Amino acid sequence: MCTWRNSYFESDEFYALALHLLSIIQVPLNIFGTYIIWYKTPTSMEKVKLIMLLLHLTCFWFDLFFNILTIPYVVYPASSGYTLGVLSYLGVSTSVLAYMGFTSIFLLGCVLMTFFEDRYNRLVRRGADTITRFRKRVIYFSINYSIVFVCIIPVFLTTPSAEESKLIFRSKFPCLPPTFVEKPGFFMLTTDTTILVASLSGYLLFSGSQAGYFLYKTFVYLFKTKALSTRTLQMQRQFFKALCIQAAIPIMAVISPCIYIQVSAGVSYVDMMWSNFAMILLTTHGIWSTLTMLWVHKAYRQTILSILQHSFSFFPPKMSKKPTTTVKPFVFDNGSIEDNCGENVVSTGFYFLVMISYSSLAIYPLALCFLCCLPSFIIAFRRNR
Repeated sequence: MCTWRNSYFESDEFYALALHLLSIIQVPLNIFGTYIIWYKTPTSMEKVKLIMLLLHLTCFWFDLFFNILTIPYVVYPASSGYTLGVLSYLGVSTSVLAYMGFTSIFLLGCVLMTFFEDRYNRLVRRGADTITRFRKRVIYFSINYSIVFVCIIPVFLTTPSAEESKLIFRSKFPCLPPTFVEKPGFFMLTTDTTILVASLSGYLLFSGSQAGYFLYKTFVYLFKTKALSTRTLQMQRQFFKALCIQAAIPIMAVISPCIYIQVSAGVSYVDMMWSNFAMILLTTHGIWSTLTMLWVHKAYRQTILSILQHSFSFFPPKMSKKPTTTVKPFVFDNGSIEDNCGENVVSTGFYFLVMISYSSLAIYPLALCFLCCLPSFIIAFRRNR
C-alpha cells in the first residue's frame, strides 16, 4: 500500500527543517551533559564516570549523525532513500553513510549492554579489578564491538545497480513522485529485505539477551542477597534504580516510532508523512537520555540547581544561623555514595523545572510541526491575497 498526499509534511524539506530545529536543542544540551559528567561528577562516583560518559557520547554521536551529518530521507519498505546532511554535500557516498548509520545504531545497543555489564561486574562478580578479569573483559568486548562493524556487511552484498534500483522502486511504489529516484545520492540497500531483517533482529537478540542477563543477575543480587548490610543494600538499590531509569526512559520514548517503522516495512506500507514524524520522534532519543541522566542522579541535580541559583537567582539559598557541619559521604567500593543514591530530595523549584522540561517534550512534536509549517502557511496566505 502506498499513500502520497503531496503535503508539505511528506516532503524532504519539512523533514530536514525539523531535524535542524531539533539539533538546535540537542547539540547545546548534549555539550552541557558532557561538561556535567566530566567536570561535576564527584570523586565518589569516579568508577561509574567513564561508562556514563561513554553512553552519553554515544547518544551524542547518534543525534549528531542523524540530525546534522546525514539526515536520511528513507522509504523503509523499499530499503532506499537519499541523504540531506552535511556529509552528502561533501560528496560522501550514500552507501557509506548507510553503513555508518547502521553501525551507529548497533553501537548504541552495544554501549547499553556495556552499561549494565559494568554494574554486574562491580557488584556480582568477584575479583572485578584483577588482571585476569580485565583480560577476559577485553576479549569479551573486542568480540562484541567487532560484531557491531561486521554484522550488517552481508546486506550490502545484495545491493542492486543504480538503474535496477530505480526500476524496482518505480514498479513497487508508483504513487511516489517520479523525481524521487532522480535525487542526488539515491540508493537502494537491498532487494531482499529478509537479509536486512535477519541482521537487525539477530543483533537485537544478541545484544539484548546479554543486557537482559546482566540486568537480571544484578537485580537478583541486590534484592535477594543477605551478604551486605541493610543500609548498604538500600544505597546500592537506589543507585541501580537510577541507572535503570536512565537507560529505560529514552528507550520508552522512542519505542513507538521504532514499532511503526518496523511494521510499515514488514507490510510494505508507505506513508512519508508518518515516516517523517516517526524519524523525528526517534531522533529525540538524545534529549530524553540527557535530561534523564541529569534528573535521576542527585549530584547532577544539585549542580544544575547551583548553576541556576548563581546565574538567575531563581532559588536564593536559605540562610541559617546554625553553624554548618561538613559530613564526609559514605563511599562504597562500587563507586556509589549515599549522597547520590539516597532519597531523591530536591527543592520544589527544581522539580518544577523538570516538570516544565518534560511537559515541553510531550508537546514538542506539535510545536515542531507548527514551526515547520509556518513558512508554507505564510507563502500560501500571500498567494491567496
